[in-house]
Amino acid sequence: MKIKYNIFEYYFYNKFYPLEKLINLLHRAFQGEVQTGIFKGLKLAKGSKWGNSGNKLLGTYEMELYPTIQNLDLLKINRIFDIGSAEGYYAIGMLKLIPNATLKAWEMDSDSRELLLNNSQLNSVQNRLEVFGKCEYESFIDNLANDKPDFIIIDTEGYELALLTNEVARQLINTTLLVETHSIEIQNILLDRFENTHQISIINNRDENLEDFKDKSKLPFVFRIFNKNLLRVINEGRPFPTPWFFMIPKNT
Repeated sequence: MKIKYNIFEYYFYNKFYPLEKLINLLHRAFQGEVQTGIFKGLKLAKGSKWGNSGNKLLGTYEMELYPTIQNLDLLKINRIFDIGSAEGYYAIGMLKLIPNATLKAWEMDSDSRELLLNNSQLNSVQNRLEVFGKCEYESFIDNLANDKPDFIIIDTEGYELALLTNEVARQLINTTLLVETHSIEIQNILLDRFENTHQISIINNRDENLEDFKDKSKLPFVFRIFNKNLLRVINEGRPFPTPWFFMIPKNT
């Protein structure tokens, strides 16, 4: 979503309400706790290297995925992989949703890994979580063979194609996947690799808007008098569409 400003607005919002200030206001008002959505109640430490943490605190971040995650058969998910886990919004969120699950998370950025570990402690799930650096292909193959995950989330800014090879696809015939895709070429190749073994649904990015967050009474005053402050935090800043592939094994 591209937010439009006139010259005065551009100066006003960037001078008096820079995005970092707005995020800090939300973190203080919500005491670092997600307010709505499937991960409501999740506690997040301050900071994020990928995007802004404000929309995660609101509970609007990638909310187009919420119905899909809500409709998962959580009783059948015991082992989860999260590749490109950033500070752990999905990794920690899934462990909170599924109290008996274990999860392996891969994140190449060291600051994000530190936030992920902090968030796991804030939510008391650290004993069910293992954290690694960059997900190298050979290591990924070994972990698949050893753990046979039930559910995999992948958000790796284009690296998904290097991980989801034909060899890997053959190993994942019993695994459900949720993969963010980063080009039409990648989408076409993944369709070719998985269409025989998985039922594939495409989840498009939504158009963010002010109604994504309903309860405006929870917001600090500067969000209620200046709607664009709320819109700036809700905005996920995608430069191009990155639809998700939700892939369910056909043999289940």
